Parts: sequence; C-alpha cells; structure tokens
Amino acid sequence: MKQLERLLASDPDRNPAHTLNTDPKICVRCGKPVTVHATEYEVFEKMHWLCFHLEFEHEGDPDAACSDPSCPWWQLQVLQRQITALGHDPKKVIEQAIKERWKL
Repeated sequence: MKQLERLLASDPDRNPAHTLNTDPKICVRCGKPVTVHATEYEVFEKMHWLCFHLEFEHEGDPDAACSDPSCPWWQLQVLQRQITALGHDPKKVIEQAIKERWKL
C-alpha cells in the first residue's frame, strides 16, 4: 500500500483526486463556465472556443462571417446555401426545429 501511495504522490496524473478536479473553468472573456471544450481550456487561453475565435481569429464585425473556415457564421452560410440547393427554405427548417424542440 505504501508503494501505491508513493507512486500516486510522485505522479499527479495517476492520482484520481487530481483527475477529479472540481475547480470550475471560467472564461476570462465572458465570465461563464467552460464545459464543452473544457479539455482545451488552456489551449484557448482560458476561454470558450467561440470567445477565443472572436478575440483572436475573427476579422471585422463579430456578427458577420470572417475568412476563417472554422468561423461558425461562415459555416452557417454554407449550410444555408446547401439547404436552399436541396430545395428547402432555411428559415422554415429552423422554424420547424423550434416547434419540435419546444413543442410550440
């Protein structure tokens, strides 16, 4: 048992108490908890991925698509074009999804 305790003490990555860190990860940009991309919290400078994108990568108006292929606004534009190309109205698709989700 002493050998296990020494091993755990010498290697924090093997210590279950270390891996069960309950400290909330708070975004330094917006002040809200980071949960979805919590494993990349340090990579994204202690921010949500979206806050990081808007802070460091996004060019121009934050409400408009930028040239970064990971930009969510650009990706939405691509999806809207594809939905339209399939013969559907993107606004009606969203309206239907809202009705289904919230039982309206």
